[in-house]
Amino acid sequence: TLSEAYNLGVSLATQEIIALIHNDMFIGEGFVEALLEDLQPNTILTYTRVEPPVFNDIYTGKEIMDFGFYLNDFNKNEFISYCKSSPQEILEGGSQLFFSCYKDDYIGLDGDTFTVFCEDDDIHLRYRLAGYNMKVTTKAKVYHLVSKTSRKNDLSQIEQESNLNFIKKWGFRNSIHNVVYK
Repeated sequence: TLSEAYNLGVSLATQEIIALIHNDMFIGEGFVEALLEDLQPNTILTYTRVEPPVFNDIYTGKEIMDFGFYLNDFNKNEFISYCKSSPQEILEGGSQLFFSCYKDDYIGLDGDTFTVFCEDDDIHLRYRLAGYNMKVTTKAKVYHLVSKTSRKNDLSQIEQESNLNFIKKWGFRNSIHNVVYK
């Protein structure tokens, strides 16, 4: 599962700081330097994900800008220029799987309960319950090409099962999408 792959990657990491990044992301200039500057122990630092207008949900740490949908039409120079000219700040929040932390602060994704969906809601809830600081940096940006690898096939059944598993585990469904199930 995605969770097992990330957990294995973190366990094999040889440095004290880790960042969870998808394989369909272009890392902006200064990304690593910004994480190193802004990350503190006991903090989960979500970096800013810029995406083309495919999924229009907006939340802290996500920006909708069209720099291309695929590698062959990605406008790298415009993205780099955007990164340099956009606001550089630290915000409260963070709710996505796209984050960085000290390796010792990584509590692991729950690959036993969740196959593809809800891992991010689960780990961020566990971090909040454990008292971690939740921050978003606009200094570290990636461009997410939204290859739709997780939505390539009809995964609605798996997504529904993940949501139901979240309810079984926690007794409620806490989501940025405010989905309510009976």
